[in-house]
Amino acid sequence: MHGDASKYAWFRTKEYRQEARILIRIKQRYLQEQTPAGRRLLSLMLNAYNANFGSGLNRKQIASVLGRPQGLTPHDRNLLNRLCESGFIESRRLTLWTEDRRARGSEIIYHMDEDTAWALNVIRRKQRKKKSTA
Repeated sequence: MHGDASKYAWFRTKEYRQEARILIRIKQRYLQEQTPAGRRLLSLMLNAYNANFGSGLNRKQIASVLGRPQGLTPHDRNLLNRLCESGFIESRRLTLWTEDRRARGSEIIYHMDEDTAWALNVIRRKQRKKKSTA
């Protein structure tokens, strides 16, 4: 087999396809339970993943994209926490450093894992296809 082709051969296995279908169904079900604001925030995170190849966003960046110059509202922060709890996105605390290598605080970075992004992109394509045929 060609060098990189063998590395990705597991994508074509029956087990992988079954797991992928299950993941898509689970994400679709949880997606339906989200509020419109939750879906909008999730869509924002998916767009950020697609545009930046998985690098995350901090709260200031999320607020900027949502059009909130004063920052996130408590409701936005609750939605982010719920999306983290439901497994749609993940968060990690990043320590900020001064030039002389002293910690000066931290910020939370929110990001989406590769499997979730893949499943949500598949769901998004199916929804667009459905709308275009309707």
